[in-house]
Amino acid sequence: MHTTTKQILGLVIGAVLLVPALASARNENDRYGEVKISRLHAGATLENGVLKDRAQVSKVPWVGSWWAYRSNGIADCWDEYGGGDCYKDETKLSPAAKLDRWLDREARIDRQGLADYVAGIADINPLASERVDLIRRLNRWIAQNPGKDWRETDDGKRYLELTQQIEDQKAMLPKVDVDTAVEFEVLNHGNGQEGVEGWWGHCNAWSAAAVMDPEPRHSTTVDGIEFSPADVKAYLTEAWMEHRSSFFGSRADHDPTDESDMDVAFKDVTPAAFHIFFADQLGNKDKSFVIDRYTGSQVWNQPIRAYQTKIEPLYQGDTPERRRITQTVYGWRGEGQERDLGEREVYPVLVTTTIHWITDGLPHDALTVENINDVDDEDEFADAWAIRRKYDDQVEVRTLTYELWLTRPLGDEDAEIIGDGVWKHANPLGNQNHPDFMWQPLAQGAARRNYENPYVPYERIVAEILPGTIEQVAPPTPSEGLVFESTERFEIPDNDRSGVRSVITVEEDVEIHSLTVIPSITHTYKGDLEITLRKGRRWKIIKKRGEGGSEDDVKDPIDVPHYIGDTTKGEWTLVVKDLAAQDVGTLEGWKIIFNQ
Repeated sequence: MHTTTKQILGLVIGAVLLVPALASARNENDRYGEVKISRLHAGATLENGVLKDRAQVSKVPWVGSWWAYRSNGIADCWDEYGGGDCYKDETKLSPAAKLDRWLDREARIDRQGLADYVAGIADINPLASERVDLIRRLNRWIAQNPGKDWRETDDGKRYLELTQQIEDQKAMLPKVDVDTAVEFEVLNHGNGQEGVEGWWGHCNAWSAAAVMDPEPRHSTTVDGIEFSPADVKAYLTEAWMEHRSSFFGSRADHDPTDESDMDVAFKDVTPAAFHIFFADQLGNKDKSFVIDRYTGSQVWNQPIRAYQTKIEPLYQGDTPERRRITQTVYGWRGEGQERDLGEREVYPVLVTTTIHWITDGLPHDALTVENINDVDDEDEFADAWAIRRKYDDQVEVRTLTYELWLTRPLGDEDAEIIGDGVWKHANPLGNQNHPDFMWQPLAQGAARRNYENPYVPYERIVAEILPGTIEQVAPPTPSEGLVFESTERFEIPDNDRSGVRSVITVEEDVEIHSLTVIPSITHTYKGDLEITLRKGRRWKIIKKRGEGGSEDDVKDPIDVPHYIGDTTKGEWTLVVKDLAAQDVGTLEGWKIIFNQ
């Protein structure tokens, strides 16, 4: 990812989350000026450079976690309910601690030193948060007052005062000699950083790993240490924190309050750039890439899976219309500069494009569903609710509308896109509109390594651990399936989010190829009910509120593909909640059936 440096302030907000773009991001609008979009609305082929109106990448990025800084990144003991503070307890193994054990570094972890350092940072955090707000205001002031000295403003003076206070307090913090993965992670990707915000994490690194590396799907044992898929995903994610990439657009450092407050960084991913980039990278090259889906100051990187687009003319017959044309030109680091090309006669078209990205807002050990590339129906493709349900909430959907300008009518094979086009957002200042920037991971081996954990050896992980998580001989599957049942009875509290929980403990340990839940619930309005199946930290809502409406009872089998690839052993919990008043019911029992 790309770091935008303002005129002042060594701190760029959230800069610790960013990876430098080391490869050239060329002017895509110039580069693809000859690409024709005729027949785009009718299902284009790749012949003669025509862009497809729909594409899905063959190598689907895998789901994962963004390993939040507030939970200390990959030093989070996600599987033991230990949370981010588990580095204090040597009996709990986060992915980072497990790696330190494997590499004979575990004894060197300074747990007390880390705890004392983090406690000191907690005292600094209020000052750091205030300074972040000042940075945003000062950067905006600088843009509006070129040539003036920000240090003479009240905000500037307060910024300098706060910075000195923070530095003074940091100088008094205990020293930790870092030589383990746990120590580096807590201090650099966790609560050892001052002013950590809730959205800070490894989303850029996870996105790159999910695009570039195969998905770990099985546990594997190396040198007597068991590594789960979540552990290995954590290592791959960390190793891609810095890498070589091509970058398109620049990061917006603030959320504009009105249209006059929109700088080039907010709008340099133009409709033309967006359209051509998607159609060429996915449709032509079959390559996934990454977008920052948040148009404003925060950064939420997501790897792209698919798109579809529809186009219709806005002109009458073959008569062109006059438009004032702007064109954004991109520098070698991806930053845009806007040019005014004056009024031109063009053929405007209205384009509606729906994009799919893979999400990271899932449990750490979630595995990508296996049928993720099988949507052919256009309406289903654009239906966010249907896609979430079909893919176990692993795919998010956004539909964008924009106007493009053509040099010739839509049906003309020589028609080309000219200029930037215009976004048609319902709320132009919204932060969930067009991508803030787009980038493509290219390779490991960044020239600079300032952010990634140097105690995570990518080459050894790929050579010694990853192979066992990709291909594994599956345990034999019982021909008649495994059936487990609970007959314990629970009255379901009315209009109460706490609900009831029923547990089935399974001792058999076989890989799951199918899973079916058969609840036995009597209720006078089953639309009130939400049902969730849990195993450890993994969970899946298997019946949402509203489904079934005013019908009685829930007794039909429910297939749950979410756990395919997991193993049967463990505690399985059925959670039943009544989320509306008046009607009541009872959980009479339930069955869980594997591999039937």
